[in-house]
Amino acid sequence: MKTIQRTKTLSFLLVAAALLVLAAASQAQYMMGGGGGGGSGAIEVLDATAGQTLQVRAISKTMSDGQNLTFWVYCSGGMMMGGGCRLPGPIFEIGVGQSADINLSLHMAPMESSPYQGHTIHLHGVDVSQAEDGVPVVSGINIDQARRSETLLCPHPAAVLLSHLVYPLRAYGPRRAVGTFLEPASTEGKQALDEVFEQTRAILSFSSDQPREIFSTQMAFNVIPGRRGEHVAGQVAALVGGEIEIYVQLLRCGVFHSFGASVHLTLTRDPGEEAVRKALAAHPGNDASPDPDLLGMIDAAGRDEVLIGPVEGVSGLPGTYRIWAVMDNLTCGAAVNALHILEAVSGAVMVN
Repeated sequence: MKTIQRTKTLSFLLVAAALLVLAAASQAQYMMGGGGGGGSGAIEVLDATAGQTLQVRAISKTMSDGQNLTFWVYCSGGMMMGGGCRLPGPIFEIGVGQSADINLSLHMAPMESSPYQGHTIHLHGVDVSQAEDGVPVVSGINIDQARRSETLLCPHPAAVLLSHLVYPLRAYGPRRAVGTFLEPASTEGKQALDEVFEQTRAILSFSSDQPREIFSTQMAFNVIPGRRGEHVAGQVAALVGGEIEIYVQLLRCGVFHSFGASVHLTLTRDPGEEAVRKALAAHPGNDASPDPDLLGMIDAAGRDEVLIGPVEGVSGLPGTYRIWAVMDNLTCGAAVNALHILEAVSGAVMVN
């Protein structure tokens, strides 16, 4: 749901992610209507306020050099309609203060390899706040929002993890959180898991034949830079509220499941290490590890809680604490949280 507040009239163009790999000359030639079938060059204009459904489909075009290319495009009319597939994709027009309800159907679209894993809609030329991308909801923190908001968001697993560390300490005035997150292969889907598995097997058998279609490098037994973390920081800020600076770094690592987080958290009022430990352990989404110094990401597999490891004050920085925590991104970071949201919306009991 998008509400436009700043522009008089807005037209935004939907472009399938796969088009980014095309040569500019070929793309321009296609947009002008050259080549074979798959629609004329006319651009379809739709009323965004009427409620629209887009279907992702493949169309084939013969370019001026004779090369046949497959384009994944957005088609208007929904999954059961045959027409509306062309490039450029449809333009939606919307006025000041109006809301658009746009649904993207992926029932017939393949899941491509990273970074084109599936398709999304990007609204160009629209500067929207985090809240207008959907209200992030995490069980144990702001589940009541699920009953009051129209558009809900199950946040990034790193945002779920960090919010479970910051929110329990709100009585002490969290001022700054700096987190480094180890992101598992499962965030990239089954193909990424298979690739790490095959790389591991190749390494252990002393073979140089390693698949690298997803990560473009050896991911097994390795750590590489991940995506930018601003979107995670924005989600955490919306979840915990207050005046807090949040900085997030994501690192991809060669494990299958579970996130690891090393967080430096600065509090306005310093309660001492023991009080911080107790506050974190008492939070309903957390569980203190019985052996924190040996807590690893594998220990979180299949668990529904964030597991809290060592909590240590930073020497020379009063009110600053170093926290290590782990979380299963498939359960606590996704499925269980989504089920709690559904419980809040529907009133049905989904999680025991």
